[in-house]
Amino acid sequence: MKIIIIGVTGLIGSRLASSLIANGHQVTGLSRNPGRLSTSQPFLTDKIFWNGTDPQSLVRIIEGADVVVNLAGESIAGKRWTTGQKQKIITSRKTTTLAVAKAFSLSAKPPKTLIQASATGYYKPASTGFITESDGPGDHFLSEVCRVWEGAAAEVSKVARLIIIRTGVVLDKKGGALPQMIMPFRFFAGGHIGNGRQVIPWIHIQDEIEAIRFLATRSTTSGVYNLTAPEPVTMKIFAKTTGKVLKSPSWLHVPGFALKILMGEMAQELLLDSYPVIPERLLEEDFHFGFPSLENALNNLLK
Repeated sequence: MKIIIIGVTGLIGSRLASSLIANGHQVTGLSRNPGRLSTSQPFLTDKIFWNGTDPQSLVRIIEGADVVVNLAGESIAGKRWTTGQKQKIITSRKTTTLAVAKAFSLSAKPPKTLIQASATGYYKPASTGFITESDGPGDHFLSEVCRVWEGAAAEVSKVARLIIIRTGVVLDKKGGALPQMIMPFRFFAGGHIGNGRQVIPWIHIQDEIEAIRFLATRSTTSGVYNLTAPEPVTMKIFAKTTGKVLKSPSWLHVPGFALKILMGEMAQELLLDSYPVIPERLLEEDFHFGFPSLENALNNLLK
């Protein structure tokens, strides 16, 4: 298959490209960062700079492709959520995704499939039960980001198969949230955040990549899919399991109010809210998770 990855230099994009190439697919990587693009993924079929805003230039790149995977967007947790940064987060996703959707509509031979990134922050936080793909959105900032992001891709469904992937916290030893989460444990000062009862919708990087590849290569899949492990855990269990794997104490904790002082609004939505999200549709499609349990996942990543 001929596959285009927009945002190929990011954590998921780079690992996805490697996996697809290893499985015999032709992969073209797009990025707005020429420097990172030139040094990443030496075995890509093509490396192309795209500014993320011009649909006309994108048409020539994607025409005739089998799948486009759009992962582009400003980092959610990269900077404090000022009014300007929040707007930048939304605009970066909306502008690029609208350009992708326009390129699909302008193409004489549009790609067969668009896999559009989103996140579990779409949902309303919940303290009990599970959240599935049939649940509705919340009314907080992350939900707004995801709703705008997904809405910008909606027009693609008129000309191609559209798949929305709502991804949880991706665990990888080389990037993302995990290195920061385990740092206190390296200094024997680990523990949970807040009251510890909030649920984390996590997924091992390998399962994230395999799930995207699974959805891309199955013509019967479409619509929204949660990309999370089937066993979400509370923050307290996450800390206890991390301590067990690293053989480090996990009895300390950081109070929620302290995080709010340090991080502002993003502390509540990224660290203190509870998202017991499960991948109901992937399980219905008989997708096999290589790392369904947190302990197995952390053992694989950290040992």
